[in-house]
Order: sequence, then C-alpha cells, then structure tokens
Amino acid sequence: MVNRKTLNIVLKVIAILLVAVLVKLGFYREDFFVEMNKLIGFKENPEVGNWASEIVADYYDLTAAELYEVKWKMTIYFSIYFYLLSALILFLFFRERKPLLYLLFFYLGIFILSAISYGSGFVTGNKEGAYLVARRLMGLLQSPYPFMLIFVLVLFKLDKMQVKMKE
Repeated sequence: MVNRKTLNIVLKVIAILLVAVLVKLGFYREDFFVEMNKLIGFKENPEVGNWASEIVADYYDLTAAELYEVKWKMTIYFSIYFYLLSALILFLFFRERKPLLYLLFFYLGIFILSAISYGSGFVTGNKEGAYLVARRLMGLLQSPYPFMLIFVLVLFKLDKMQVKMKE
C-alpha cells in the first residue's frame, strides 16, 4: 500500500514531467502556425514557391480559404489542449479546485477580451488591427503562460495576500 506522502510526491513528479509536455506543445503550436502561414503565402502567391515544411504536409492540397479555416479550428483545439493540460498539471500539483477555477476564469476572461476585440473591428472599421489584437490574445491562451501565472499565484499564495491601504 502506498502512503499519502509517497502518492503526493509521485503526483508532483508527474505534474513536473507534464510541464515539459506543455512546453513542447507550445513549440509545436508555434511551428505549426508559422508553417501554415508559409503555406497560405504560397497559395496566395505561387511564384514565391512553397517553403512550408512537412509539419503541414497534410494540408498542401487545400486552398488558401480552406487553410484559414483550418487555422481557426486549430486555434480552438490548441486552446482546449493547453487549458486541459494546464488544469491537469495544476490539479496534480496542488490537489485543490481553486487553481482550476482561477485558470478557467483566466481563459474565459482572455477569450471574452479577444471576442470583444475582434467584434470591435466591425464597429470601428479597423478589422485588421482588431484581428491582430484578438490573435495575440488567443495566442496567449495557446501557450504555457496562463499555467505559469496561476502556478506562481497559488504556489506563493499571492491569491490570499491582502494589501492594506493607509487611510
């Protein structure tokens, strides 16, 4: 029978190993989108040649419009993967629900800000600028940064820190 202390150590080691997976996923995601953009560039301007690597080889036969659609779907998939993996790591490390709620609220907040930014482009007429802001915000959700922020917040109990103001 495994005692509680040993189990906690094992779960924390697993969580630390999963952090490496989270970081690796971040590099893969970046490579995928860079190569997808190269492929789209080729589809929109064939005379430049196709410089996209094999990471996007399954998409070579698609049109530029179809590639943009794939990028939107992959944005959603990567965001979900990062959220789920981050939540798993936080749960294995802390064994509490509060970090999971912080992570969920962070993701929802950034997603809502991204949607507002994207929608504001239609209102202001600056679709390109609004899209760039929305894309950056969604890129944040497809990275290890939300995990790292919540991890530090909970690890150092910054979520319980009280700031007293002088009157």
